[in-house]
Amino acid sequence: MSDKKSEVGYCRPPKEHCFQKGQSGNPKGRPKGLKNFDTILARELERPVTVTDNGVRRRRMKSEVMIRVVVDKALKGDLKAFLCLHKMMNSLEQGARARGGEGASADESELSDDAYKDAIKALLRRHKEDQS
Repeated sequence: MSDKKSEVGYCRPPKEHCFQKGQSGNPKGRPKGLKNFDTILARELERPVTVTDNGVRRRRMKSEVMIRVVVDKALKGDLKAFLCLHKMMNSLEQGARARGGEGASADESELSDDAYKDAIKALLRRHKEDQS
């Protein structure tokens, strides 16, 4: 029998089948222009879609339509949609604060009852304006 090191078996491929020095195991590498999930999602949300708005067909971005659906459901009393809308409004406020814009104070992490009422009133006003 020969040396233990030169034996071929489990986890011991023959030397002639190993990669040569300086040769990559993946010579082509990752294809250029391959998109990641965030890029694909952003591109898909920017695509236009045809929607009927008060009997008029219009082209809108998918993201705009999605937001409008969430707002409309929240106005109709859907609690999940309202919570989703609240989360979006909070992230929008935090982004404004991070950029140095106007917004609630930095130590205020939750909206007060008055702020909820004001937000709902503003949403109702916008909804009525959109309907007319």
